[in-house]
Amino acid sequence: MPASLTDPCRAWRKLAQMNRLANHRLHNACAQLSPQDYTAPRASFFPSIRETLNHILLVDRFYINALQGNRLDTAALNDARDLTRFAALVVAQKQSDEALLALLGL
Repeated sequence: MPASLTDPCRAWRKLAQMNRLANHRLHNACAQLSPQDYTAPRASFFPSIRETLNHILLVDRFYINALQGNRLDTAALNDARDLTRFAALVVAQKQSDEALLALLGL
């Protein structure tokens, strides 16, 4: 029998792996930006690319925390919101991606 039929979490694992890959590709693209372009005001839902990436990290932390059965961790959410350096954000996002994969047994 195919693994897709015997493993009820397979789809969630694949989604978590795709999420990590999407974040990796997004960060590679953003790494090409100058610091000015990274923080420049944009006409979109979030005021800048930096704030968009911060929001992605914040939401990932929120859902991982909830999936772990923990109470709301406002300190971790505020930390995600306040990361100003791109390199620090990339490290934090990788940690969140790995935490999600670990939660799913990967």
